[in-house]
Amino acid sequence: MVNYLLDVKKVPDRVIVVFAQNDSYGDAGFEGATNMLRRHGRDDAVLRVGYDRNTLNVDDAVNKIAEYHSATVRVGNELYHPRHPVRAIIMVATYKAAARFIQKIRDRKIEAMLLNVSFVGSNALSEELLELGRSYAQGVIVTQVVPHYESGATGVLRYRDALKKFHPDQHPDFVSLEGYIVGQLFAEGVRRAGRDIDTEKLIDAFEAIRDFDPGIGGNLSFGMSQHQASHKVWGTQLDEHGAFRSIDME
Repeated sequence: MVNYLLDVKKVPDRVIVVFAQNDSYGDAGFEGATNMLRRHGRDDAVLRVGYDRNTLNVDDAVNKIAEYHSATVRVGNELYHPRHPVRAIIMVATYKAAARFIQKIRDRKIEAMLLNVSFVGSNALSEELLELGRSYAQGVIVTQVVPHYESGATGVLRYRDALKKFHPDQHPDFVSLEGYIVGQLFAEGVRRAGRDIDTEKLIDAFEAIRDFDPGIGGNLSFGMSQHQASHKVWGTQLDEHGAFRSIDME
């Protein structure tokens, strides 16, 4: 997200803030964003606002951003300019709180880019925003750990065929696509572990997997100190109808 904002959209680093849940999930997202901003040279504190887990109490967060957004600095004789108008908000939240926050930010006429991590739940966020009003969904960005479920990648085509065959009543989405890819990866580990499988043999088999290709546009690899198979992120953006389209974040 930070690379996309700074390198692609040319958003100044000082106008990026973070809205995050007040727990370890939110902490991890905030630390990731601030660490990346520091790599790009930002040396001052990043504004973090948030809400308590299992609540929808986002009013305080919205008020703090509005205050930050409207703060001015004097330049010359009686000329005042915004000190740091908020141009982008990185969101580390659950879907109901995220939707309520987006609604209130847009009602305040704060024209900021709104970017969510994949954990928010793409379809749930889309449905919640549409219930609040169609205008709230348009332009909201959600990162994904898999490509778009309507893409033409070989692995995605296999996924849609399998879904249609075994679960014809279900529609493709990001969550089940991720599960399908994880299932493929797990099956590969089981095959490599052999018939006399146990926990240690399965771990050894996984750690020996290199460049496994599930057909999604990137290979998956493990190692003794590398237990995250994929580091690739795909970008998606909602339109006014609540549908996701792919966007290039690189």
